[in-house]
Amino acid sequence: MSLYKHLFIQELKNRMSYRMDFLISVIAMISTNIAGYLTFWIIFQNFNSIGGYNYYEMMFFYGFYLITITPCQVFFSNNWNLSDKVYTGDFIKYCIKPVNTFFYYYSETYDFNGMIQGFIGLAVMGYSWKQLGISITLFKIILVICEAIFASLILISLMNLTAATSFITINSDSLLELVNKLKEYARYPITVYNYLFTFVFSMIIPIGYISFYPSMIILDNGYKTFYCYLTPIMGVGMFYLSYKIWMMCARRYSGTGS
Repeated sequence: MSLYKHLFIQELKNRMSYRMDFLISVIAMISTNIAGYLTFWIIFQNFNSIGGYNYYEMMFFYGFYLITITPCQVFFSNNWNLSDKVYTGDFIKYCIKPVNTFFYYYSETYDFNGMIQGFIGLAVMGYSWKQLGISITLFKIILVICEAIFASLILISLMNLTAATSFITINSDSLLELVNKLKEYARYPITVYNYLFTFVFSMIIPIGYISFYPSMIILDNGYKTFYCYLTPIMGVGMFYLSYKIWMMCARRYSGTGS
C-alpha cells in the first residue's frame, strides 16, 4: 500500500503538469456523459417506458452503470497500453522488479478523468432514487456500495482477460474495443433483449451484472431471478480467474528478443 500511494501521487503530479490537457479531458468526459443522459431524455419524449421501466428507473440503471464502470477506467486504464508495451518490449521492466507484475503494471497509470463520470453517476442515481421514493437506510447504502464494488470487478475482469490476449496475439486493441462497446448494453434492462441475448449477457459475457441485476436488488420492485443474487460470486470469481490467467500469460512473456 505504501508503494501504491507513491505511484498514485507520482502519476497525479504527472497529469497535473499538463493542466490544460487535463481540463480539456474533464470537459470531454462531462460532455460525453451528458450526451448519454440526453439520449434517454429524447427516448422518453416519445415513449413512456422501455421494457416496462419508467424514466426514473432507467436513470437509476444509468447512474449505477456510470458508478460501476468508473473503477475500471480510473485504475485499470493501462489495459489499453498493454499490447503496445508487449510489442515494443517495454513490458519486460515489469517482470524484473521485486514486486507482483500485475500490481506493478496497473499501479503505474491512472485515468483521473474517469472520476468525473463516477460523480455524475452518483448525482443521476441520487436524483432518480429520490424521485422513485426509495427509502434511505444504512442497509440500503451498504447494499449499494457492496453491489457497486462487485459489479465493477466484473467489468475489470472482462477488460483484463481481453488485454491478456496481447501476450498471445500481440495486438488486443480490437478485442478491447469490442468489450468496451458491449458494455454499453449494460445501460439498458436485460429484459429488453430476447432469451438468447439475455443468456449471453448473464452467463457468457456477463454485462448484465454491471448495472441491471444489482440495481434490481436495490430497487426491489418485484422482479427477481437467481441472476440478481449472483453479482458477488460473479465479481469475486471472475476477478480471481482473470488475475490468474493474466499472470499465467505474463510469465510466458520473454521480450522481443535481441
